[in-house]
Amino acid sequence: MPLSFLGGLFGGGKDRNNDSDYEDKKRSKGAGPKIVPLAPPLKQGMIKCPYCFNVFSHDDVHFKAMTLKESASWGNADDDFGVEDDDFDPFGDSAEKEDTADTGDKSIDELFEEKEDPQFKSFWSNFANELVWRYANYPVITKDDTRMMRGTYHMDSNGFVDSVTDFYGVETKERICPHCHNPLPPNYGKYQVHFIATVGITSSGKTVYLSQLLKGMNKYMDNVGLVPLDMTPVNKQFIEEHPVKMDVPLPQGTVPGALTPPLFYVLIKGGVYHTLVFYDVAGESCVEVDELNKYGGFIRNADGIIMILDPHQFSLINTSDDNVIHPTAVIQAMFNAFLGGKGQGQQLGIPLALALSKSDTLEDEELISPNSNIFRDLVYDSRRKGFDVQQYRNLMGEVRKFLNGMTEGSLTINAINEFFANTGLFAFSALNCGVKVEERMIDGEMKKVAMPVAHPNPRRIEEPLLWMLSEFGIIPKIGQPQR
Repeated sequence: MPLSFLGGLFGGGKDRNNDSDYEDKKRSKGAGPKIVPLAPPLKQGMIKCPYCFNVFSHDDVHFKAMTLKESASWGNADDDFGVEDDDFDPFGDSAEKEDTADTGDKSIDELFEEKEDPQFKSFWSNFANELVWRYANYPVITKDDTRMMRGTYHMDSNGFVDSVTDFYGVETKERICPHCHNPLPPNYGKYQVHFIATVGITSSGKTVYLSQLLKGMNKYMDNVGLVPLDMTPVNKQFIEEHPVKMDVPLPQGTVPGALTPPLFYVLIKGGVYHTLVFYDVAGESCVEVDELNKYGGFIRNADGIIMILDPHQFSLINTSDDNVIHPTAVIQAMFNAFLGGKGQGQQLGIPLALALSKSDTLEDEELISPNSNIFRDLVYDSRRKGFDVQQYRNLMGEVRKFLNGMTEGSLTINAINEFFANTGLFAFSALNCGVKVEERMIDGEMKKVAMPVAHPNPRRIEEPLLWMLSEFGIIPKIGQPQR
């Protein structure tokens, strides 16, 4: 099977274990905690599902057929969703088809009836929502049931399975995971995949962050020499469902118990392709044991974590409210999600970006100078495109000083240093403008909502992601002191 192309694709990015900064960090720890190594790249032709995280070969995928045959029990047997049988049938008229379409215990028509997909249903039964997908209950084609297809699976010019032709001559490219039957975006698994979990507790601004980051993705990636491509309509849908606009109520955050569908991008540079998968995970889901069982996979399989914290939460945490979720509790839970609570003396090797949101509201803080880098936009070099290490270090020192000036902030710094070997500190504003609070009727009841009073103008919102891309080896680090 011609899969030699995958070696070149997977070899395009720098191996982060060979990154000089990362090696220096490990050497500087001496005989300190043992670092849990990063997960090795998958073998050529293997795919990890972005939903259930099972690993399988590219030629073991299943497909959703595009041909539908209506069950007689549905009423009008002549109505086949507006498409005549003969439009699907390459063998001739319907009478001839009846002679050829009966195999085994079921006729071919029965195999192509629309019906509930138990594997898809079982996966989403764990969550308070279900993926709205038009093909969810369409027939499933597997390579083990030759009755439903013509010939074998089709491969693209690189030897990667991408389609199949069903019994009626209709081609489908709708690949699905063979374990949970969730949809796989076009070309998913063909290039190296990087899972990024974004985590934030209630009111941290995580959902606003993601919406604004996705909205500006083209600009942010162009600034560092990358070409981003949307892999699915879900990205655009996420932005539309979570608007961040002047005089429009800000998104209310992740619905408890719900799973936001993954967000997919392909990044291209110099003919090398990488796939990014973003997950929107509520911090509260990382603390409760039952919730951790449901959402832990999105942390456990992450190649990087962006943790969003509202800086004003630190003063609230020191009150007597026992229901407040501490950032340190979320960090501990994430650590447990990786190591199952058996990681004494170990650190996680994946990059963790700890990012303070709402940085524009910190201008009156005594711990921060009015001239701080926290209040400055990133400056890009049009000649040298990559992650600017010097600008980052200037910011990181000021964020660290701010956090260390508060008990909970200091505890948070100590926790991430204890559990993670590779951490970054950031501050951003997804709005960079004032907000007003009004009461609005939402879901039949009056609720207080916040709305931007001007057109949002994000500041440094892309920096945590750019740092992570540099840790993955997708973009270079620039501005580093000469060794």
